[in-house]
Amino acid sequence: MVPDLLEPRERRPDPPRAPRQRIPRGLLWMSILTIGLAACAPAASAAVTAGQAIGWLNAQRAVNDLPAGISDDAEWNEGCRLHMQWYAKNPKASNPHIETPGTAGYTTLGAFAGAHAVLAAGTDWTGSRSYPWDAADPWEFAPIHLMQLLAPELSLSGFAPTCMITSGGYERTPPAEPELLTYPGNGTSFIYPAEQANEWPFTPAPFVGLKQGATTGPYLFVLGWGTSSGRLTSASLTGPSGAVQVRTVDNSTTGPLGDLGSYMPPGGMLIPLKALAPGKRYTATATFAPSPAVIEVPPAAAEPGVISFPSYEVTGNLQELSPGESQTAPPALSVTWSFRTAAAPRRPTKCRRGRTRSRSCRSTEK
Repeated sequence: MVPDLLEPRERRPDPPRAPRQRIPRGLLWMSILTIGLAACAPAASAAVTAGQAIGWLNAQRAVNDLPAGISDDAEWNEGCRLHMQWYAKNPKASNPHIETPGTAGYTTLGAFAGAHAVLAAGTDWTGSRSYPWDAADPWEFAPIHLMQLLAPELSLSGFAPTCMITSGGYERTPPAEPELLTYPGNGTSFIYPAEQANEWPFTPAPFVGLKQGATTGPYLFVLGWGTSSGRLTSASLTGPSGAVQVRTVDNSTTGPLGDLGSYMPPGGMLIPLKALAPGKRYTATATFAPSPAVIEVPPAAAEPGVISFPSYEVTGNLQELSPGESQTAPPALSVTWSFRTAAAPRRPTKCRRGRTRSRSCRSTEK
């Protein structure tokens, strides 16, 4: 991630539409994240449509009790297509998300899509029976990307092969009371016991003292809905053999590689240091402390229910402040959830010709 690319996102110039909820500076994160560095060209097959991909994402979210019903914007779909077309013409671009005016294939719409999307390198959504939503998410093992796709606020997206818009579509109306959601969801049993995260330019692993490419347990997400950014003040994971050692990252996490927390939606991640046992039940807990939404409001910008920033604003039932007055920090939220890891795949039974085959042997010869 390149810190100097954290700049106010541009609103697409046309067509005009209803005003969109802007994100406060404390919640800024730009989707300049890409799985792999070698290739971000469009996938060879264009069989997956925007409707299919977003439908699979909605199903993945619904299985985990995350708000679904995301719709696709036809213009944003075209923006993703244009952006990937631009990147195919500019494969040596220093950042695959940022279109430079004057380069071959540059378009305003493609530039918007690239700056607000997650990208994948040569892989895309595919049907799969490994997950209860019957599809393999290409960002499943890219935790920062995946967290953006699962953010509760996401309600509008655009898609073309290997490109899906996230931060442009965080428009969902928040709940009356803030809450914490999780991935995997409570009571699910699909999550893989081990994960080797892979995304460009880094994964969260180095921020907790692990090497890039380290094999860990599955990254466990705590997602704030209706909250500001914040930090995890406590977290635990318990399994069949007792406490499991975890480390955490959240919106406050920074390090020599950059400001990790600014690329995450409100919330954090629990990272088990070792692979979990397959087919076993685990219980996780976490407490998340949201930060105050604002420190100061200039008098000219103070309006009932609106807190303004230099380039961003957030609306809602918020405390109106005078210059120099600090907002009281929101109360911390806690969540406890349980999940079962996926069972280990059965080893194929070797069958010898010329002998009567057992039932288990016959079952593997399909």
